[in-house]
Amino acid sequence: MGKRASDRAGKCKTCGTAFNQGDQINLGKKPDGNWAVCPNDECYNGQISGQETIKPTVTPNPKESLNNFTKKPSKSADLTQKIISWEGLLKVYAVVWSGKNLE
Repeated sequence: MGKRASDRAGKCKTCGTAFNQGDQINLGKKPDGNWAVCPNDECYNGQISGQETIKPTVTPNPKESLNNFTKKPSKSADLTQKIISWEGLLKVYAVVWSGKNLE
C-alpha cells in the first residue's frame, strides 16, 4: 500500500520503531497474510519480501539503576512473597514470646 499517515500511535512488531499519530508509516501485507506496519523503509521492505529482519536491541540507559531492568513479579508471586515474609516474622515473634533460649 505504501506510505500513509498513521491514524494512531504504535510501534513495529519486528524492529520496535515507535510512531505517533500522524507520522508517515509503511503499510502492507506480508507473504504470510499479516500486516506489516513500520515507519522504517528497510524493515518494512524486509517484511514484505519475507526476509528475516533484525530484532530490536535494548540499550540500557547508564543513568538508570539495574533494578529497572529486572522483570516484575506477577501479582500472585508478589502475594506469595508477602505471605512467606509474614510467616517468617510470626515465627520469630513466637520464639521471642515463648521465652525459649535459642542457644
